[in-house]
Amino acid sequence: MPYLGLLFTLTLLGVNLWGLMLIAGLYWRNRWFALPLGPLLAVTLVYAVECHHGLGPSLPGLELASTALSVLVVAMSLVAWEPRGLPAWAAALLREWRQEFAFPRLLGCFAVFAAVFAYAFMWRFTFPDVDGGSEKIADFSYICSYYSGTTIPVPDSWYSPYLSTQYYSFQHYGAALMGRVLLLPPGSAYNLGYCLLVALGGTAFAGAVTLAARTFRTRAVVLACFVIGGTGMTILDHFTDKDVTPWTNMRFIGSAQMDKPPLGPWLKAYNARYPILDPEGHTHVMELPGEIYSYVVFLGDYHAPLSGYYLLGLCGMGMLLWARLRQRRYAAIVGGTLTWTLLANTWVLPLQGLAVVLWLAVNGRDWRRLVPSLFGGAALVWLAAWVYRRPSPPRPRATTPLSAWSPGMSTPPRSSSCSSSFRR
Repeated sequence: MPYLGLLFTLTLLGVNLWGLMLIAGLYWRNRWFALPLGPLLAVTLVYAVECHHGLGPSLPGLELASTALSVLVVAMSLVAWEPRGLPAWAAALLREWRQEFAFPRLLGCFAVFAAVFAYAFMWRFTFPDVDGGSEKIADFSYICSYYSGTTIPVPDSWYSPYLSTQYYSFQHYGAALMGRVLLLPPGSAYNLGYCLLVALGGTAFAGAVTLAARTFRTRAVVLACFVIGGTGMTILDHFTDKDVTPWTNMRFIGSAQMDKPPLGPWLKAYNARYPILDPEGHTHVMELPGEIYSYVVFLGDYHAPLSGYYLLGLCGMGMLLWARLRQRRYAAIVGGTLTWTLLANTWVLPLQGLAVVLWLAVNGRDWRRLVPSLFGGAALVWLAAWVYRRPSPPRPRATTPLSAWSPGMSTPPRSSSCSSSFRR
């Protein structure tokens, strides 16, 4: 029975994703672009509503309405019926929409989405626990906070009764919204939200590759390298470290032990020749952190880098579609990714902004059309995400007795009210 319930939940999720894709495709008529964009727009819309009025902890009415609308839109895309009295321009747009989103043409992007989702699902189904490793507990607490369904910013389940004003929790809101709509416990929302975000990020990247590469072989190889590929340091790491781990492969410069002679100590000494001096006068070893997509998927954290790759792929597709079609609607989404990045993965906002600025410089002749579209898209998302209106009391410096801490802990222990809500 639990597996039948899981299958039913995945079916509902798939139908709603298909419907959101088709609704977004009414205006952005590209199937690869509309699939990752539809859910993002829907979450942003509900987010904007809940910035002014919370909708409550469970949303079965929204589930019924969304599913019914999705079934209706899917049916409209599969039949050739046209309403009577439809203007010629509207009939032409309807036929163009049906042609782009005809089911045989959707098989490619659906197959990529399903394959990446199944890959992520395999990891989470095998290792479903939300444990104390890395950022899982912190990510889970953000999802639990948004489960309250109150007006944003919501009460913080970790630092109750203070408000949750984390600056990179937009994707956690999305997972909580999915759980509230599908009536899932927070632990299931964490795991399914993780699989969904991985699949949407992979699909967005695949869409950009499809637009840029001509042959199927090139697309398949590039996508495989993105989803399961490494940094290229694995082989070298075996010659420099006695204990090789995925962490040392991802953060080779600065984090690897470099304790395996003869190459390891030599590289360690070379790295020590170029220390970094902090404002307090202390020196640190230069470090080059890297969390590539495959490592983030392997780690199992529902953390900000997943959104970063997702929005980067969507931004890349918007740039490529602008180059092909010269339509401002795609440039507006490129601008919107800046605000979404600010909400979901603030650390990479400078790089995302640099990419947009360089793209704008390359298309400098069209700046009169691009600049208003970029600022308009960014401003619309910002208006929908205007959340810091209610002042939050200052947080205490420590809410956990020192006796409750153990060596190596970087965050306070989770309260039982949140951790017990996870269900395997």
